[in-house]
Amino acid sequence: MGVELTSDGDLQQVLANSGQNNKVMAMMAKLQTRLNCDSACQRQRERKRLENNLQTAKNRLDNGPGRVKEAENALGVFVGGTKTYHNEQLTRYTTEATTNKNAKLQTNKAHMQELTALTTSHDAELLYSSRMIELQERLKKDNKQLQIDIDNIIGPTRTDDRRMVYETSESEHLLWIRKIFVLIYYLILLVYLFTSRFFADKKYLKWKIWLYIILYILYPFMIDFLSRNLISLYQKIDYVVNNKLPRNVYV
Repeated sequence: MGVELTSDGDLQQVLANSGQNNKVMAMMAKLQTRLNCDSACQRQRERKRLENNLQTAKNRLDNGPGRVKEAENALGVFVGGTKTYHNEQLTRYTTEATTNKNAKLQTNKAHMQELTALTTSHDAELLYSSRMIELQERLKKDNKQLQIDIDNIIGPTRTDDRRMVYETSESEHLLWIRKIFVLIYYLILLVYLFTSRFFADKKYLKWKIWLYIILYILYPFMIDFLSRNLISLYQKIDYVVNNKLPRNVYV
């Protein structure tokens, strides 16, 4: 069964009753927009819309880099076409890759120079350490030899010092014994003078007796001089006899 429409009001009433009023109104508004805007105007509007989408995608962090990339690709393809956009992207990424490569090369070069410097320093430290070890070993040997030389010098010196101490002690002991014997020696003279008939027989009037007494008194003082000179004379005679006189070397 058909429905007869007599006016625009009746048409809107029918559309409202059928639930299609909003869609039809939207289609009519879009049709009206196209009738009022030519192709250049529509292109400009589309570009504006895509730019807005790109900016919105950039501003909304929750969309992530993927949405930004999609919006950027859509805008690039729309503005310059697929081939031109791809060429632009190729040039862009090639330039970025070249720049990154050069930057990485410079960084790697700096790192290599640093590693070379560290290697050189390490080699120098190893050489220095080796030389120090050699010097330490040589100093140890020298120190050991020096200690041996010092012991060889100090050892006899200490022995001589001990011998000197012993000899000094023995010399002092012998000196006291000598003094005692000298005292006894002169006491014998006094005992002789006062216990014999020296005064009773008036022997003191004889010059020979006084000569004997004087020689007796001087004997302790003369014995050292005589013994040293006799020993020296004996050594000289021995030297002449054994070294100066001709000898038969064939015997």
